[in-house]
Order: sequence, then C-alpha cells, then structure tokens
Amino acid sequence: MLTDVLYCCTLQNIVTLRGGDAVEDNQTEEIISAAEFARRLGVSRSAINRYVDTGKLEPVSREFQGMKPNPKYRDSDVERLKAAREGSRGQTDIV
Repeated sequence: MLTDVLYCCTLQNIVTLRGGDAVEDNQTEEIISAAEFARRLGVSRSAINRYVDTGKLEPVSREFQGMKPNPKYRDSDVERLKAAREGSRGQTDIV
C-alpha cells in the first residue's frame, strides 16, 4: 500500500501524489542538490535548511547518501525564492 505522500521525479516529469491527488508538470525541470541550490541562490546550506523548516521550500526528494540526507530541489524554486527575497528587501515602513 502507498503512503500518503509519494514523490516520483525525472528530468522530464515531476509527479506528486498526495492523498490520491495527482499533479503532473510536463515542463522540463532540472533537479538540483542542496549545495547547488544554495550556490545559485547565494545563501548557505543552513539557509536552505531554514527555508525547508519554515515551509518556504519543499524538497522534491529526500534521498540519503549513506547516513547523510541528500535532498533534491527544483531549479525553478531558485528564481521563486530570489524574487521573494528581493521583494521583502524592497519593503520598508516609513513612519
């Protein structure tokens, strides 16, 4: 029996099944490591972990390399987070 969340990833398709609902993205998306994601975003690996912990970023897969976690992320999330970070920097409250 399948669990509630199942990730199936290829470079051609990303299909996420959640509680029986299937969402398919037929656009070609690059799947990258946490280190590469951090490099492209210009932040540390710790920042990536904080984004995951706060729900701002979700890994496509949560693989392990031996005993160490080796999560993978969508390349498209880099641009989404860059835009969100720049948008929050531009906001200032003038009193």
